[in-house]
Order: sequence, then C-alpha cells, then structure tokens
Amino acid sequence: MTQLCNAHRETFWPGLTWPEFASMSEKESVLVVLPIVGFSDWRLGLPLDLEETLSVSVLAESSKQLASTIRHLVLPPLRFVIGSSESSFFSMDLDSAHEALREMVVSVKESGFRKVVFYNSSPWNEELLNVAGRDLRIELGMQMFCINLAGIGLDLMPGRSSTRGDCEVLGANSPTDEGKFVLEKSAGKLVGLLEEVAARPPLADRGAIPKKKGDEG
Repeated sequence: MTQLCNAHRETFWPGLTWPEFASMSEKESVLVVLPIVGFSDWRLGLPLDLEETLSVSVLAESSKQLASTIRHLVLPPLRFVIGSSESSFFSMDLDSAHEALREMVVSVKESGFRKVVFYNSSPWNEELLNVAGRDLRIELGMQMFCINLAGIGLDLMPGRSSTRGDCEVLGANSPTDEGKFVLEKSAGKLVGLLEEVAARPPLADRGAIPKKKGDEG
C-alpha cells in the first residue's frame, strides 16, 4: 500500500486500527501532531511540495526518536492552506483554511484526544495558526500548541531567513553528509520542543474557560 506521506509508521494515525484506537488508554495525555504544509515556488529550484518534503522528513525522524518515550500520533499533512504570494499554488481563502483546521481538531477531539500541535512549514500561515489555535482553545477546550518550521531553523521566507541554504539541501532529499547533518540538527530541535509540549499538564476542568463574576449561566 502506498504511504500517504513520509511518516514513522508506528506513530502514524492512519496506520492504527479501530480496535487499537478503542483500547488506547488515557487518550487525553497523547500528543496529536498535525503537519500543515503549502505549495509554493520558493525560488530554490525544487518542486512545489518542498514544504512537505522538509517538514515531514524532520517530523518522521523526530517521531522515530520519540516513539518509545512520548505517546504521540501524527496525522497526514493538511496540504491546502492560505498562500499570500504570487508563487503560492492551490491556496484557500482565509475563512476556508480556518474552517479546515477546525474540522481536523473537532475530529481529533471526538476521537478522545485533547492535546494538539499545529506543526507548520508555511511562513504565510504562521499568524493564521496562532489565531486558530486560540479560537479552538476557547471553543473546544482543546490544549493547542504551534510549532513553525522557522522555529527549528528551517525558514523559507526570503529576506527573513538565514537558513534557506539548509532548506535547499534537505529539500533536495540529499543523501550527502550535509543533508544528514541538517536533518539530524533540525530533528533534534523538534524533539526538544515536542518533549516540552508533552510535559505540559492537562488543562484544568477539561479546558473549560473560567467564568468571571457576573457572567450568566
């Protein structure tokens, strides 16, 4: 069967059976990671799926390292998001992208999980994810976190980034020592962030927002 994306099979959500989900204990402590990628020409001479190539390669390596220490699951990438550049392709409008994120998190919640990480490769979507994460925390009581690719040293944004060279090396799926070094370095940073997120205690009162004095109901 063709793999949906480059993922560590043991922690890949689609690889689990219904009985495995049903018998899973303490789901609220399981970290669910949603990769968010776009399609853009980043002027590096690489395919339009560069964001996915970069981010899921790093995530797969990190997930492999964490498989025995942190309970977590990785969803297939959400590939259609906003793109604010003429070089972006297959983009969605802001409201549709926000709703797509909401639908994914609602599904995760209905499956019994409470802690979600938006793992984002696209510079264009950083602000959207901050807003969506806050909205879903309030609406659904979910424990939301955002990790951007730029935050682990792989920033694609021209004019802002000093690591586009690393992005080019890793995005080319290079088997060279340089490519392996970039992968290991970035995966190590992501491992540290996911460990930090996993260590956060659950939200009090299952995420219910405390009511202020005088609030109705």
